[in-house]
Amino acid sequence: MLAAAGSFQAFTTSQTLLPVVLTDFTGKRVGQGVLLAWHTASELQSLGFEVQGQAGPGAAFVILGFVASTGTGTASASYAFRDAPALATLVYCRLRQLDRGGAATYSPVAAARAATAAEALATLLPAFPQPPRHLLAVAITRPGQEVALQLFDGLGREVAHQHGRQQPAELDVRQLTSGLYYLVARDASGQPLPGRQNIMVGP
Repeated sequence: MLAAAGSFQAFTTSQTLLPVVLTDFTGKRVGQGVLLAWHTASELQSLGFEVQGQAGPGAAFVILGFVASTGTGTASASYAFRDAPALATLVYCRLRQLDRGGAATYSPVAAARAATAAEALATLLPAFPQPPRHLLAVAITRPGQEVALQLFDGLGREVAHQHGRQQPAELDVRQLTSGLYYLVARDASGQPLPGRQNIMVGP
């Protein structure tokens, strides 16, 4: 997890702070990548935010992407950026805020660590009932984590899906013909979770 907050530091010869107030800057590991999120309290003539990453101390910052500003004024704004895959096991991140007049400022630098064993990917639990006749209930080992469930037929065609955080989730199988299907779960970044299962839909 990374976290940083505060006003942007000016990167102009006059050292004048630009009127963009950063209230928080957070990040977390999502699969193989890093999900960054930040909020501003106010913005004035802001063009957007260049997201930069550094593989380690002393390494050069590289541009990961760009997020356009939502507008200008005193209203708060929320932003997010996903980098996949992340540069390394430890990633340093910062924002370079660009002004419509050509000036630029930097946010504080913060570090995103690799996930610990306890924070590893969730695992798909055995679905029930088996065989299902109406609804197939599915859960994962980390309730509350966003997950996408997909059910495929023997030809690899998706026949049912569910997306969200509700546990357990339910897949409607009433319209499926009898046969063997495959249940797959993916996390918020699209990475498959362990525990793929064969599902036999009965007559």
